[in-house]
Amino acid sequence: MSPFWSAWISIITLAVIFGCSALLLMTRKSEKFKDATEATTGHVFDGIEELEELCQECNQNTLIRQEGCVKCFNCSYSRC
Repeated sequence: MSPFWSAWISIITLAVIFGCSALLLMTRKSEKFKDATEATTGHVFDGIEELEELCQECNQNTLIRQEGCVKCFNCSYSRC
């Protein structure tokens, strides 16, 4: 194989590696900044997020964020 083709294959290989790396960096998910008092469990269903904090009234871990408000399923506590 001539030196030209060896160099050409090397250039193409490096371009593919750098291109894939650039795509991975551009499309990775960024971590959203979250308030420490309203950390979520990561469970989301139909726009409802489960929260890790305890309810202020019943002291149970049943808080969700729905329609912009924090609600408790156990005692109907609500904070908007």
